[in-house]
Amino acid sequence: MKKTLFSLLLLFVVQMTRAQDTVSLQVCTSFWANGEHIEGAFISGAVNSMGLPPVVLFYEDTTCVDYTAVVPDDFPPNFTINFVAEKDGDDDNGVNVLDLIAISSHILGIAPLATPYAIIAADANKSNSVTTFDLVETRKLILEVYSEFPNNTSWRFFPENCTFPNPANPFSGAGCPGLSPDELLIYDDDTFDIIGVKVGDVTGDASPVGQYNGPVYDDSISLILPDIQLLAGVPTTIDIQLGAHPVGSISGLQTAFLYDTAQVEVVGIGQTPWFDMSGFGLFSPGRINAVSTGASSIPLGEPVMKIIVQANENVALSDVFSLNPSIKKSMAAAGQSNVETFKLIQTYGVSSGTYTPTAKHRVSAAFPNPFSNQTAIDLELSQSETVRLEVFDLNGQLRHYQQNPFPAGRHQLTIPAEALGANQMAMYRIQAGDFVATGKVLRMMNDE
Repeated sequence: MKKTLFSLLLLFVVQMTRAQDTVSLQVCTSFWANGEHIEGAFISGAVNSMGLPPVVLFYEDTTCVDYTAVVPDDFPPNFTINFVAEKDGDDDNGVNVLDLIAISSHILGIAPLATPYAIIAADANKSNSVTTFDLVETRKLILEVYSEFPNNTSWRFFPENCTFPNPANPFSGAGCPGLSPDELLIYDDDTFDIIGVKVGDVTGDASPVGQYNGPVYDDSISLILPDIQLLAGVPTTIDIQLGAHPVGSISGLQTAFLYDTAQVEVVGIGQTPWFDMSGFGLFSPGRINAVSTGASSIPLGEPVMKIIVQANENVALSDVFSLNPSIKKSMAAAGQSNVETFKLIQTYGVSSGTYTPTAKHRVSAAFPNPFSNQTAIDLELSQSETVRLEVFDLNGQLRHYQQNPFPAGRHQLTIPAEALGANQMAMYRIQAGDFVATGKVLRMMNDE
């Protein structure tokens, strides 16, 4: 009897003591790669109790929230508390060709990603798996086909008490439970971190404060553009080469060029063993983005990419076309696991007649444009070719396709109204052998 009375008295004392427990903690965002706080995120806390709707305690736009409560007086019975964060926007922060190499190496088993958070970052389409579809989505973001991931937020967050029973597959069996009263008390005078993952940034070099300056480079490589004069109205192929570099094999290249739309237009892309049309993004006037992966040797003097331009007046290429000076846009990489990174530096080579205007085939602009029923593109072939016409919407989806063999001479390709929705813009691509030409068309609603 005395023992029972003593136990009840002890329980009463413990409960009374717990009623006076005040817990003060900081709830902070933390980037998984380096622990830095993440600016621009919203942090919230909510109480959950069985049978009752959640009660939001706070929702603040900050890197850390100071939180104080009395446990359990401030809460309903059988409660748990959840701390979460959210952030969207700035999707390309930290996303580059190095991530494509890392995702590819993970899929192929060459160099599996080492942490659950890196694997989650690789899941660009939020399918709870890492596949070649994630490579496609990430590549489109780099090329500016996308300005944001269409099926994902730019950041994902996980409370620090989340568990991943299988770190190699964080999508299976992961648990992020709320904090019980006893667990909450553990964080008194301490910090509870909400781990942030930048989607697409598998290598963990994004900037948590939103001022991404590119990766840390091991060395530099010259990107050589020809020192040539463009002739008015004459399509000219720009053969772009890599300078001498200390590695035998390049596993990835990413470049971005700027050009003056008032003086020159890009009329096509030439094919090389390292780049074809699929590696280029031409969706932003005045800018060209390009990316390629796959280990291979690039001989000195061999063009790594070919861009066909046409000037409105006689002008030096160096005055109207240049490498984007942003250090986060142009780089080369060597290796698949221990990757070396090289900054690309623009130089101009001496022209010795190698870079000559090309007039193999000619393509006129689509007319009429805008159009309502159909638009036509005149094509002049210098030899027999199989010609392919593809039309893509601005999301990169193929909307129309045709392929036909043509003899040398003049021909006309048409894009029907059915290829586009009303008041919709699209990109078209014409390929004849290694000749590629691109353009934009707009279908307007027919008022008749």
